[in-house]
Amino acid sequence: MNETTRILVVEDLPTDAELGEREVRLVLPKSEFLRVESREDFLASLDSFRPDIILSDFKLPNFDGLTALRLAQEFAPEIPFIMITGSMNEDTAVDCMKAGAWDYVIKEHIKRLGTAVLNALEQKNQGDGSVSSRRRNSASPMPTRARTRSSRSMPRSRASGGIRPKS
Repeated sequence: MNETTRILVVEDLPTDAELGEREVRLVLPKSEFLRVESREDFLASLDSFRPDIILSDFKLPNFDGLTALRLAQEFAPEIPFIMITGSMNEDTAVDCMKAGAWDYVIKEHIKRLGTAVLNALEQKNQGDGSVSSRRRNSASPMPTRARTRSSRSMPRSRASGGIRPKS
C-alpha cells in the first residue's frame, strides 16, 4: 500500500492506543491514527476522518464497542471493524462476530493486531466484506474469533490501536 491508511481508534486509554498503533505501524508504516472516546466524536470522525479501518475497544466508560460497531454498520458498512478487548470469553467473541465485527483481538495478544488489520484491509480490497466472504477467505473454515472452542490451546486474535485524540 503506497497511500496513507487512516485508522480510527475507539479507545479511552492512551497507552493502549499507543501500543496498538506501534503494532500496526510495523506492517503499515504510512498510517494516520485518530483516537475517539465518545459516540459523538465517533460519528463525526466517520465523516470527517473517513477511516479505512476501525479498531474499537469493547468497553469504555461512556461508550462501548458493540454500539460503535452498530453505528459503523449503519453509517459506513464497508469499513472493516476490529473489536479489541482486555478479556473476552467465547460467548462475547461469538456475539461480536454475529454483530458484524471483522475480527477481534485480545489486548494481551497485541502483537497479532498488525496481521488482523492487514487481513481485514485485504478482504475489504477484494470487494466483499460480507461475513460469508470473510469466512471463505479465511485461512481456516471459521473467522479467527469464532474459532475459540479450545481457546486455551489455540492462539487468539489481536488488540488495541493508538493515536492522537480528537481535538
